[in-house]
Amino acid sequence: MGYFSNGSEGMDYQSEHCDKCYWGDKACMIWLAHMLHNYEQCNNDESILHMFIPKTEDGLGNKKCKMFTPTPIDHTKVMAAFDREFFQPIKPGPFGHYEYNNRVKAFIQSALNGEIK
Repeated sequence: MGYFSNGSEGMDYQSEHCDKCYWGDKACMIWLAHMLHNYEQCNNDESILHMFIPKTEDGLGNKKCKMFTPTPIDHTKVMAAFDREFFQPIKPGPFGHYEYNNRVKAFIQSALNGEIK
C-alpha cells in the first residue's frame, strides 16, 4: 500500500502522480483512504489499500496508483506556454484589455483542443 512516512513524502507522491492524474483535483477516494488509514493498515497484508498503491519491489517506495488516469492536458506544459505567451507587457490603449482577453480565450481553447506542445 502507499505508505508515506511523513507529510513531505506524501506531498512528493502527490506531486509526482496525483497532480498528473485526472482524479487528482477531484475528491479522490484512494488518496483519502490512504491518508486516513495508512498508518494502521501498513502492516496488514490483507488490506485492500495494498492493491491501489502497491509498494515497489524493494518495499522502500510506492508505485503509481492503480486508478491513475492521465489528464488529457499536461498542466505543466500549459502553464509554461501561458507564461511565455502572457507575461509580457500589454499594449496600452483603450482596447488593450480587450485584445488581452481575446488572446487568453484563444489560448485556453487551444489548450482544451490539445494543441499546446
